[in-house]
Amino acid sequence: MNNTIILPSLETFEEIGEAFGRGFFRELAKYEAAVAENMTEDIANPDDEGRERVKTRIEDCRGCWCNTCATLEECENILDGWEPDGIRPLPCVGCFDGMRFKPIERNGNRTMCNDYVEGEENNA
Repeated sequence: MNNTIILPSLETFEEIGEAFGRGFFRELAKYEAAVAENMTEDIANPDDEGRERVKTRIEDCRGCWCNTCATLEECENILDGWEPDGIRPLPCVGCFDGMRFKPIERNGNRTMCNDYVEGEENNA
């Protein structure tokens, strides 16, 4: 039995490395192009004027009086400058991450609106 190990030449290693590098960077370029093509905008960014704003953080909703209001779906209150979108209840239209329409204060301050009716369960 022969225990001789045959190693490729240095030139062969260089060719393998170059081929690997070319293939890697070619596939990386394809991946970056696909990501750029499918990239969506962050619609929760309040700094961009004229963009749709939606809430993605449920903890904001749970810190709002609207979350416990029994009449949320019939509510006619809306943030200034916003129009109904036909999807969300009116106080939620234009409310984005970090906002609460009628925040529940930790010190017990009751800042709910005049139309507030205590509900049996949370809305969010």
